[in-house]
Amino acid sequence: NLPTPDFSKPVDIASVEFNSNTAFGLYAPSNRLGYTHQWNVTIENEFRRGWVWSLAWLGNRGNGLQSAAFWNYPLRTGPDDNWNALNVAARRPIQEYRLQERRYWDAIASSRHDAVRGSFRGRLSNVTLNATYTYSATFARRGRCLQRG
Repeated sequence: NLPTPDFSKPVDIASVEFNSNTAFGLYAPSNRLGYTHQWNVTIENEFRRGWVWSLAWLGNRGNGLQSAAFWNYPLRTGPDDNWNALNVAARRPIQEYRLQERRYWDAIASSRHDAVRGSFRGRLSNVTLNATYTYSATFARRGRCLQRG
């Protein structure tokens, strides 16, 4: 039999009991918002009337970006490790919750993007020519997503 809720009285949160073995949560209390910086520097030169070349460097850096992290992830103990449920449960750091693993979002990732752009622009009486080439590289690090703890 399920208890019938009494909606005539407000719920007393202080009297509510939560079972930590079944509570589900995805929030890391230390979580903070990440940030990204972006900038560019351009040099242009008109080497002849109507003809311009330019060279630019573009970059951005992202720190504290959101990425998946795992709580109570099983530790590696040796060559006998396998994905058998009992083997995995025995390798979890917090044995009180050995049957649980939680994925949550945390501010542990970073990114970096750098690019060099060269362009050439020329104007004739009826035509404008514009040619641009960009070389770029992006690096991302997901942080400690598989670290234990």
